[in-house]
Amino acid sequence: MSIGISVWNPTPKEVEDASAFLNRLREQKKNPKLVHLEDKYAPILAYFMSSRGQTQGEDIQVLAARLLQVQAQGGLSELPSEFVRFVKLCALNGTCAPLPQIQHSAACVAVALSMSGTWPELLENLLQMMTRNSEVEGALVTLRALVERAPGRVNNPDLLARKLVGFLKDPNSKNRENSIGCLKQICEVSPGSLVDHSGVFFASMGSLVAGPDESASTRRSAAHSILLLMDLKKVHAEGLLGETMQQMAEAVGDNDEAVAITACDFWIKFCTGTRSKSENPSLHERVTSVLPRLVSLLVSRLDLPRDQIEPDHVYDVSVPDGNDDTEASKGASHALRKKAAAGLDAICSSSGSESLLPIVLPLLQARLMCEDVHSRETGILALGAIAECQQAMNEHLLHIFPYLLKQLVDPAASIRRITCWTLARYSAWLFKIRAPDETQLLHLKELIQGLMMRILDRHKQVQEAACSSLTSILGFVQPANLETYLEFIIRNLMHAFGLYQRKNVIVLCDALGTLADASGPLLDTPAIATMLLPPLCLRLEKLCEGPVVEEGVELSPLGPLLECITSIVQAMGQGAKPYAGKFFRGALDILERDLGPTISVCALDMLSVLCGVMGPEFWEMARQIKSGKSKHVAEIVASCAKSESPQIRQSACVFFGEAAKTCGSLLVNIMETAMPALIQNLDTKPAAVASNASWAIGEIALRCDSAGLRPFVGPLMSRLIPLVNENRSGSQKLAENVAITIGRIGCICPNLVGAKLEGFCKAWCSQMPRLPCKFERENTSRALCLMAKANPVGVDVESFVDAASLWDNKQEIPSDLYEMFYEILHSWNKQVLRHLSRSEPETASHVKKVFDLQELTETKVMGP
Repeated sequence: MSIGISVWNPTPKEVEDASAFLNRLREQKKNPKLVHLEDKYAPILAYFMSSRGQTQGEDIQVLAARLLQVQAQGGLSELPSEFVRFVKLCALNGTCAPLPQIQHSAACVAVALSMSGTWPELLENLLQMMTRNSEVEGALVTLRALVERAPGRVNNPDLLARKLVGFLKDPNSKNRENSIGCLKQICEVSPGSLVDHSGVFFASMGSLVAGPDESASTRRSAAHSILLLMDLKKVHAEGLLGETMQQMAEAVGDNDEAVAITACDFWIKFCTGTRSKSENPSLHERVTSVLPRLVSLLVSRLDLPRDQIEPDHVYDVSVPDGNDDTEASKGASHALRKKAAAGLDAICSSSGSESLLPIVLPLLQARLMCEDVHSRETGILALGAIAECQQAMNEHLLHIFPYLLKQLVDPAASIRRITCWTLARYSAWLFKIRAPDETQLLHLKELIQGLMMRILDRHKQVQEAACSSLTSILGFVQPANLETYLEFIIRNLMHAFGLYQRKNVIVLCDALGTLADASGPLLDTPAIATMLLPPLCLRLEKLCEGPVVEEGVELSPLGPLLECITSIVQAMGQGAKPYAGKFFRGALDILERDLGPTISVCALDMLSVLCGVMGPEFWEMARQIKSGKSKHVAEIVASCAKSESPQIRQSACVFFGEAAKTCGSLLVNIMETAMPALIQNLDTKPAAVASNASWAIGEIALRCDSAGLRPFVGPLMSRLIPLVNENRSGSQKLAENVAITIGRIGCICPNLVGAKLEGFCKAWCSQMPRLPCKFERENTSRALCLMAKANPVGVDVESFVDAASLWDNKQEIPSDLYEMFYEILHSWNKQVLRHLSRSEPETASHVKKVFDLQELTETKVMGP
């Protein structure tokens, strides 16, 4: 086996002693992982593991193999080379043993020695073994362990992939399965190795997926390997043969649900990743040929096994919420159903209605008209899954909508539930129309009424589906179509708060928050404020009084409620002021209780919105209302800005930015508290935190005078300069905010900031073309000119000229700013012209024209 010849053999005495020791361990039932032996015992253990130890009995062989497996983790570095060769030889022999336990342990020994550097030639040994029929199985078992645990040891994956593909049709099922396992791992760690073999790979794997005699685990691995290779950008779907596509279509109906799920994933990936029919007609012809069978199987996979369909009473509102009544806890059948629906959706988007509808509509028609509840339910689900085809179904929608609206009152909760989802998928037909006709207006009214009934359903899953449906619909609703029903919807949603348990309250809060976002100023009426805010105040007070989190588990939907209230306050604006005090107290109480990042972030976001909505009145309210520990809101938020949680710090920074806009004469007092905390966050690792801190400082600087800002300029610039020079995060938002903030500070304190200009001028000016608006460009340009006048030596002339070139014409530039640009450019005429001579002719001509530099063009430019 090319590992050198080993002539070592144990003496009879060594065999006798080792046998006695192993027998004692067996009788004591000691865990081999807890037995630590010196390296010198490895050869005798290898002897017992190998075929030479068969006379001792299989259980002793297995025990010796497991002990050696533990011992090999250390690499056997203290063992003489002759004994190491013997262990290697026994390990390779062991991989070919008939007992799977010995095969496994021997393979683990080989891999452990390879990983420790003791066996660098292992891969070469395995490739040699793969040429001998009697040793192929052992080689593949070991190779699989090697590529899974030490993929870095595979130094020629392309060669290995070529050899492994040949074993995919090996008559030994174990060899096929291990080959798949190896190739799957190569797909993940060295995908390019399989690109050139993708055609053979797909064909071989497809045969294994479809093989009637293959084990479920082999079919699973083969299907998953195809899926992995589909992820590669270099592997085009064109490499799929028609036969492979037929096999993957049939795999949707595999008895093993894991195989079927992977097959659904394949079709989702294929349909979302392939080019359009016009770009690749031959590929789409192949897809079209399998569509009838594929669609039929996908629709059939929407059916749940009858024994997994729970009775309606399990989800009655009288039954307390459990910890496991979620979709994720329902097992493979429910997962397969969702994947099959997603597969239909993907095919609908990819193949188009002309290919899909003639196949799927007859299948659905039979189910939709069926008396059997479960068949009808899957028909409605399938109808929702193909909603992407609704443009081609206009002639059917006038019949589909009345049918679905009728299903909303079906006695079966499963029908009511799935109908809510399907209606949301088709309701764009109603809500995106600015001028609906009388029939559509009638359906719109019936839809809103029907959903409100289901929101107040006694079945918890129907409640959830109705709220989620409403949330989806509100995502594309026209406000004009919503206004008529707004009070009716809000009245029902608020009534649902008294009916729902914790899990559905979360969905309800989301629906109410989305309604607020969609409605905007429409919420600002006394009637709606009375309906919404007093009950929400009471609910917030109640939740704040009780336990919220226990051992890291949220006991109440406080976070979603805070998010919901925040959206409502932002949409309602001035109409929310009478209730702001209670929300303010609740937010402060939550922050002082430190209820975890999620809830604290929601409380901080609420304070930011209250501050923005109320303006200066917020600070009068803050003066009158203090928390239980008599801390001002700015102090509480400043402590949040020092939290270990990046999310909390990020939201705290936003609050101080909003505070700067509204606090007026209180700004100096706020700065004393806010600035140290904000400066500290300028060098925190998450880019979003530093970006928000920079933005908040910029908002403060915009409204501050030089006396107030001067004490902070040194610490600020010591943090901002590294950020503008080395934006390692790559965040454009961070770079933009830092550039803007430096400009704002520079306008107020040009001498102090300008003294450091040499250290950041070039990087700062490079951000100016990316600034979001004229105001910010004007501000940073003014700061640049003021600092250039204060410290001309610190200016990078080329960057200065590039900043000047960003202005389109003289009229666009404020007169005072133009005068500064003009004066500075003319004072540096030689350096300016030297730079312009190396610039694009169009740019040079533009700068000369805007800043009247033409008369200098004849000047002889000196210098390098």
